[in-house]
Amino acid sequence: MRGEISRRFQAVLDDFTKLWEQEEIARAEDYFARIGPVSPQLAVEIIYREFCLAELSGVEPDPRLFLARFPEYRQRLDRLFAVHRHFSTSQL
Repeated sequence: MRGEISRRFQAVLDDFTKLWEQEEIARAEDYFARIGPVSPQLAVEIIYREFCLAELSGVEPDPRLFLARFPEYRQRLDRLFAVHRHFSTSQL
């Protein structure tokens, strides 16, 4: 059962990534509207995936804008962005 959930979780992330790279879905909100309600954990993963994909494409995403867009996930996202910032600057 747990493996099945993990595969579905990964499939959703892969689908979002594919659509984002094809410029069909640019924002997590649009994706949520398309697929319907998701767990808080998956929502945070998709939001963070958008942040990382934007960064990889050369955009400098602002974590504050993501926190403002998703206040219901602020605490979780704030921690993720802090870790991201730490590892991004430690590899320079």
